[in-house]
Amino acid sequence: MSLDSAVCSKVLIVGAGIAGYTTAASLAEAGFQDITVVDARPDPTVFEWERAYSLVLYQTGQRLLRSLPKLDELVKREALCQHVRVDAVVAPNGGVSMSSRRPPAGPVYWLLKARMLQVLDKYVRGRHPGVRFITGASVKEVLLPDAPPAGTAPSVRTRVLVAHAADGRDQLLEADLLIASDGSNSVLRTLFSKLGSQVDSEYGTGIYSRPSAATGMRHKGVVLDARPVISPPGAPVQYAEPSVTYTLRGARAGRDPATAFDMMLLPVGAGDRVARRGAITVAAGHALMDVKDTDEALRLFRENFPNLRLEDCVLRAEMHKFVSTTASAFPAVTRPHSLVAHFRHVPRQGGVLFLGDAAHGFPPDSAQGINCALQDVDVLLRLARSAAASGTSTHDLLTAYEAARHGETWTLMELAAVAAPYQYGQSRLGAARAAVSKRVRAALAAVAPGVCSPHVDTLIRQGLTYREVRSRDRRTGAALWVLGGTLLAAPLAAVAAAAAASRCTGDAAV
Repeated sequence: MSLDSAVCSKVLIVGAGIAGYTTAASLAEAGFQDITVVDARPDPTVFEWERAYSLVLYQTGQRLLRSLPKLDELVKREALCQHVRVDAVVAPNGGVSMSSRRPPAGPVYWLLKARMLQVLDKYVRGRHPGVRFITGASVKEVLLPDAPPAGTAPSVRTRVLVAHAADGRDQLLEADLLIASDGSNSVLRTLFSKLGSQVDSEYGTGIYSRPSAATGMRHKGVVLDARPVISPPGAPVQYAEPSVTYTLRGARAGRDPATAFDMMLLPVGAGDRVARRGAITVAAGHALMDVKDTDEALRLFRENFPNLRLEDCVLRAEMHKFVSTTASAFPAVTRPHSLVAHFRHVPRQGGVLFLGDAAHGFPPDSAQGINCALQDVDVLLRLARSAAASGTSTHDLLTAYEAARHGETWTLMELAAVAAPYQYGQSRLGAARAAVSKRVRAALAAVAPGVCSPHVDTLIRQGLTYREVRSRDRRTGAALWVLGGTLLAAPLAAVAAAAAASRCTGDAAV
């Protein structure tokens, strides 16, 4: 059924990231005819991949891809790797220690964000040529629908004023349904939070924000040779295996924290000609992220990774790109109190919907940003198909989306703060506590699988809902308190028994 005659016939999506592209494709598949996507970048598919995080798509995120014709196959084809079973840590002296990963639920797609954006852009433009793109235009203002004169029907359309960077002109866009997918620093989210009493939202228009231990960490990447050598000079040559994730420990750790850093080598699957990407995450203020001289950066890399044979695996041109790129910073855990908002003077019509990072921003510790965003769009796709079949109003569509995603995304906010925030080495104490917690929970899960579960960082990759992950984590936490209390009580009981026995012996002697 076409939605041209339905209440929601004109859709405006702000943000042409992965959430924006997949939302456009989903709504077009559901029958929406008038869809416009706006993005501030001149070309959303051009991405500074030195700044981009690699994407890891689990089963929860892949469901949407399988719901859209042929998209799963297209994305799978671009995946660098579908199975990572081994993590390795390489010491400065060349020693390698390996550990096996608990297999996730189903195949996992590892791919670069830039490549996925290019796949989605080609998919939407090829399959749905009616979707319009306005690029190089940033949102300036949201104008609410005009209050209608007495006795007249209200206009339900939201007006969005955007500014074109190329010529400075303003353009006014209208929408029956406004979708905010403009990232963790969402302009639309900020604008709507300031509207206050002019909009209705079930949980308020404020913005929730709290830091995690990873908030503010800075991230860059460098392109390496396809098969970098990880053995020290003089030792037998050992190449990095393409399907193994490596963490290279910096040799300067403990000697000069201001210039010491580790580097993760991300997997590239079975391909031996795919450039390896080195990911570096350090605390804010670290010297490396502010280095602008290529020779100085090369010196710091040599001092931290003497076994990497830098001249053989990093081109000077790639190191120049590294120093020329601005580091990205990990955000705080952030989301709007409500995922949807309606306009007060046009009841049961019109509104805005937040999804993706605009609805739930947090550091990429647990690789759930992309997966939760695709879950958002998957829910919207199912609701939109239902709306197409029944003629559901925009208001009812938004209300159903809030009901379906509110609890899950709030739960993810809790999990995001504790899943794996100390993996970047910013706190030895925090990292040690996290390591102990993981080992203890893994051991308990092996002994009592029906009662205890592995750590959140493991559970969250198993295809469970976020609420189920939290439930299992709390149950395991309760079991740990009981176990700890029992272990503490046992010696105290023994001391009390010994004291009682001693008193009895003394009484008998008397």
